[in-house]
Amino acid sequence: MIMIAPQDEAAPGNIKVTRQDWIKLALEILISDGIESVRV
Repeated sequence: MIMIAPQDEAAPGNIKVTRQDWIKLALEILISDGIESVRV
C-alpha cells in the first residue's frame, strides 16, 4: 500500500525519516490493511 503519491521529480536535498515517522506509517497500515501488510 502506497500512502504518498509519487512525485514527477525527486525531492530536493536529503530527507530524513524519523523512527516516529516509520512507527506512525506502520500503525496506519496495520489499522487499514491488517498485520499481514506490515513489513519490518
